[in-house]
Amino acid sequence: MADDPKSAPFFSFSLRAADVANAKINAATLPIDVLLIDLTRRGRARLGLTWRDRIRELVAKVEAAHRGIGVVALTEDPWTFDAVRFDALATETRMRRKVDRKVCPSEVVFATDSAVAAPAEGVVVEWRGCERISVEGFGGELVTELAQLRALATTASDAGDTRGAETVRRLMGRLRSAASLPASLGALSDFVTSAMGRAVAAEQVASYEINSLILDLTEVGSVLSQIAHDDLTSSIVKARALRETVVTATPMSGLLEKAVQRFLGSSSKCLFVFQSDLIAELAYEDLVARMPDLEARVDNGMIHFTDLQGAADIASLPDGERNQFYRLILVGPTRAQLLGWLAKPWLPKELLILLDLDTMRATSRDALRLSQYPEFAPLKRRLSLLAQKTAETSGRLGGAKIKLDSLEAPLPDVEFQVGTVVDMAGPSRTPRDLIEFTLSNDLRVIARPRTRLVSRLPSQALVSYGETEASKVGEGDEICVMGQAFIEKMRPLLNISAVAAEEIRNYHDVVRERFRDIPGQSISARLRVISERMGEPRVDPAKMRYWITLDDEVDKALHDVVPHAPRERDTFLRFMKALDVSEGTARRFWAWAVIEQRSVRQRVGSVLYDAYRSILVDPHGADASQLNRLSGVKAVRSAAEQFVATVTGRREFRG
Repeated sequence: MADDPKSAPFFSFSLRAADVANAKINAATLPIDVLLIDLTRRGRARLGLTWRDRIRELVAKVEAAHRGIGVVALTEDPWTFDAVRFDALATETRMRRKVDRKVCPSEVVFATDSAVAAPAEGVVVEWRGCERISVEGFGGELVTELAQLRALATTASDAGDTRGAETVRRLMGRLRSAASLPASLGALSDFVTSAMGRAVAAEQVASYEINSLILDLTEVGSVLSQIAHDDLTSSIVKARALRETVVTATPMSGLLEKAVQRFLGSSSKCLFVFQSDLIAELAYEDLVARMPDLEARVDNGMIHFTDLQGAADIASLPDGERNQFYRLILVGPTRAQLLGWLAKPWLPKELLILLDLDTMRATSRDALRLSQYPEFAPLKRRLSLLAQKTAETSGRLGGAKIKLDSLEAPLPDVEFQVGTVVDMAGPSRTPRDLIEFTLSNDLRVIARPRTRLVSRLPSQALVSYGETEASKVGEGDEICVMGQAFIEKMRPLLNISAVAAEEIRNYHDVVRERFRDIPGQSISARLRVISERMGEPRVDPAKMRYWITLDDEVDKALHDVVPHAPRERDTFLRFMKALDVSEGTARRFWAWAVIEQRSVRQRVGSVLYDAYRSILVDPHGADASQLNRLSGVKAVRSAAEQFVATVTGRREFRG
């Protein structure tokens, strides 16, 4: 049996970060052959700041219980790779007073796709672009404050105050995140309020607040307030001053404005890439208010503001289209994102990277280390150039010399929070009945009573989803939270915009062909025939005229095509049936061509909600078309499980 360790040829035991290691190890009824340790970013986050100590302790316990066991640690991070080899899994031999530390064996794998364990097919990759790299950044008072906070975190760790050290690092992260926003916190609040409502805006801004962290650090009995009172007090004053400054302007917003101003009149296309769609829209709205000429440059396609997936779409275009982009500007990328960009076969000729000083220093170290491995020979020139430019800019900003052999952990990547409120109701000028759900993952969902939520169906052998009106959802029910974080996760798995662009023309072609076959001497006569075929409730033929008026859409670029179709699913299916289109094809068109093409035009908050909802609740309609799309649909449905949470509270209110 597959679930019986004694009879299965291979069997895996899971040990989670919160498990008691001894109990799990000793409970194993069979000898364990290999210990696999997840030290990817997610794995390290689960283990916490002291992950190196925990790994050493775990390996010692497992090796004591299972002599001769193999240990394999997997990581995607250059610094972690060194920390594991030289520290966490290094072996020590004590000879009198001398301790000999031996680096553990290691291997580097370089792959241009996600199939890192698959045999290489020997495909020749042509590396183009990235001829010049420029790096600009900011430091100033933030650097001084971060250095002082880093010292406080070390003091807390040395005193055994892990909680205090983590709180200090969270404070550092919030200061860096706020400084790295491409617009002020005030602009962020105004933008999200107009796009998604006050509740979501409040949560967005709250993710940059520092008062609660300061209260934790200064509470009576806290370790740092006792052993480093003066340093802590001084640092808190500076932190509050920095936080107050970013309400009106951030260091990154100044860098970005200068970059846009520099390229505003450029004769070649410029691609500005941000961490997320929301951040890209925020930057655009903020800059257009001060730079009216930017709107025209964006409208005529000379300047693009997009997120990571949008940039990947452009990179996948034919040479004739993507080569029009001469310059790529990466705005506040993480270390992993930046190194990932260098591993892309095609890049524009020029790269401009806007970074904070700490990310710059960590990236320089990573790039230089990677350039020394023979496995990364195809990227050596790019990596060396990045290491050189980041080191030069870091030195100019006052950063200390970068130490390649340092095992001091880099600060966590700057990533922008999406908040803890998912507002499915949208903004409104008048009060209305609303329902707020509190979930087991600490999120809150706000919806109107008739809002259709995606719920996980109980008592199913395989995970499946259905639709439930918010008014019928109660405590204990499981729903899929399809907010901004969901959208950001799903877009790389299945790009709705690209799918819609493929299908919308197919849908219009089918409507044109089938409408020509309808009997009748005139368009009006044929519309009356369709109306009769559709039955009750009757649809006015005059209303249907828009659905078959498609000539204006023929010559439009794919991303500008507007679907001419009924807005209600039932009406759409009846319309398709009246045109003798099969039910399977009709459901496919509804899933891909109609819902998605409308959704990509909506703003964040409700953006793409209907598109991915249709994939979850109507999987057969979504994957009934092209086989090359089937894997993406399956990936979305599989990843959706990460966003399922149990309703723990429910309240009705007017707002």
